[in-house]
Amino acid sequence: MNTEPKVKVIRCPMCQKQFNELHEVTSNSTEPFTCVEAITGLEALSAIWVPKEIVCHDGRYTHFRFTESGEERLVKINQFNQEALAKSHQYHDEHPQLCNEEGCSELGIPCYLNWLHPEPDDWYCTKHAHDQGYCPGCGLFHAGIESFDFSKSGYCANCEDQFSEADDFDDDDY
Repeated sequence: MNTEPKVKVIRCPMCQKQFNELHEVTSNSTEPFTCVEAITGLEALSAIWVPKEIVCHDGRYTHFRFTESGEERLVKINQFNQEALAKSHQYHDEHPQLCNEEGCSELGIPCYLNWLHPEPDDWYCTKHAHDQGYCPGCGLFHAGIESFDFSKSGYCANCEDQFSEADDFDDDDY
């Protein structure tokens, strides 16, 4: 009896070449090598300047080859639905949950580590949100960004730069 797990074989829908892995990206377009999430795009498609050639493309699938290595990949392009994402974010803004900080009974702000995800990663009240990397300027959580930890203004580097340019904001005043 064969106890080895079956490897699912994926075929290119155009040329029927077999692949062991199907990469998936989300895009606003069916054009090859486009993606709304940079890291996912890099993992599936590699950097834009890496030489590659399209073997097959039908709108939802791109089968391409890296010119130098000869490695081939099959990428499925999933349609990005901005309207559905906006509705999901609006729903969570209008239906807050309790703060995730232990012992806190305040309602929280939805925390998205990736703004393109429809569901929040966590919820934090205004008191605990800043400790988790929340920027009140752009409304995003910048968890793990060291420069944010040292900002005297309380804003992420991008918002701080925008306020600095627009309002002559001086970080030394704080």
